[in-house]
Amino acid sequence: NDDVRNKVKNYLKILKNPRFLTTLIFLIDGLDRIQIFSKILQEKEGVVVGKENDRKALLASLEALKTNDGIYLASFIDEAKCFKDLSWRNANPSTWMTQTRK
Repeated sequence: NDDVRNKVKNYLKILKNPRFLTTLIFLIDGLDRIQIFSKILQEKEGVVVGKENDRKALLASLEALKTNDGIYLASFIDEAKCFKDLSWRNANPSTWMTQTRK
């Protein structure tokens, strides 16, 4: 079906767009920080009341993403540079995207 084929081509075009990928990975970095905050709340009875310091830390962490790359975006950029420079030929694939949270 030509209609389905055209839709797939358009979706593929969107997925290959570098802006889409960087925006998606930026969101993953933000969601990762929110997930950490959620776990902190769960460990502390799941109540937001009295967690002002934790909330401020989350907001500061999200604000920092405006000027500093998160771990996933930084890794993506490094891999993109590696691919562009063809230095990926000598890279060890088992180390890709293995950065851990601090």
